[in-house]
Amino acid sequence: MKRVCLILLMCVMAAAVQADLVTQPYVAGEFNSWNATTNPMVDMGGGIWEYTITGLAPDQWQQFKVAGENWDGDVPAANSWYNADSAGEVTITFNTNVVSDGWVREQFRIGVSTEPGSWSLVGDFNGWNNNDAAQLMTSLGGGIYAITNTWGPGVYNFKPTWTGTWNAIGTDGRSVDAWNYWLDLASESEVTVYVDAFANVMKVDVVPEPATMVLLGLGALLIRRKK
Repeated sequence: MKRVCLILLMCVMAAAVQADLVTQPYVAGEFNSWNATTNPMVDMGGGIWEYTITGLAPDQWQQFKVAGENWDGDVPAANSWYNADSAGEVTITFNTNVVSDGWVREQFRIGVSTEPGSWSLVGDFNGWNNNDAAQLMTSLGGGIYAITNTWGPGVYNFKPTWTGTWNAIGTDGRSVDAWNYWLDLASESEVTVYVDAFANVMKVDVVPEPATMVLLGLGALLIRRKK
């Protein structure tokens, strides 16, 4: 009985944290000394929130999170990141809706108005080489990049990264320690990986369909970034 009560209490607490993110998220990061009370996001309607950071140096790189007031819940698990534009600004968007469009993650998507412009696929298949010229992703326009590999049967862990760095977009979105995508192939397959560097989501298409395809998402029990 005590165990059931504890589980129910944990569920209630998780729902409260989620509600705080949905009703009034804040942006906290290096730009405001990680203060989750001074920069509330603006409600754009329909579960979308927005905040523009100004006064940065052109192309300045910084880390941040979206959080409830006073850190009552925050995403992503590790810090997110951005590059300022030439005017020293960046607009951050936060989508609280559950979106089922084939891209991951499905909820609490954090978008940014800038992107670094060079992306590579990194994983155990290439020794976690984040500067592998053979894995440079091709720009499809609009901040979307893609690459196709032919892989034999086996298990693969991978994610798109800003070329030459560990700033990535994984199954938890744009993060400095992004969670890997985990894929189990039963036979030789063409694997196409896409990344949307503005919406901060990724997608994987496999031909033929894999035996198992799992999103690496709940870090402590699953494989995290290797390098």
